[in-house]
Amino acid sequence: MQTWCGLHGKINQKHPQPSLEAAEALCRSCLPSDGSITPDQLYDLRAIQVQALESWARENGSVITKDSLPALKERTNEHLVAFREADCRWVKATKPGRFGYIADTDFSWDKTSQTWISSIILREALPSEYLARLILQNDVFEDAIHSNAF
Repeated sequence: MQTWCGLHGKINQKHPQPSLEAAEALCRSCLPSDGSITPDQLYDLRAIQVQALESWARENGSVITKDSLPALKERTNEHLVAFREADCRWVKATKPGRFGYIADTDFSWDKTSQTWISSIILREALPSEYLARLILQNDVFEDAIHSNAF
């Protein structure tokens, strides 16, 4: 089983920048051409994006083993973390199949008022949404998140 904490490696012909941006672009390329996603499509789209990322990581030599990382400790439902003293950096590995959550809107038809009622729901994020948040986090907080798959 593989865990995603980022991607970098050899240059890929389809996505020449082996980076979070290239990984996110790869995932976005799996979306329907009009960008719309129905709730029924989310599960399948998630599996398609994970498959694309796994293949991309293998093609780019970006798969690493857990043995090459410091001992990771469970800190949250989503990540394992450890401090690497050699370069004074934190290593954060996203658990397999975990890409966080995202607030979304759900609509239901109210039979009494004959109107659509919207509500905010929390759903599992797609890999593309997770990667977009990491890119934004790098930009806003000047972080240096990058990753490999293992």
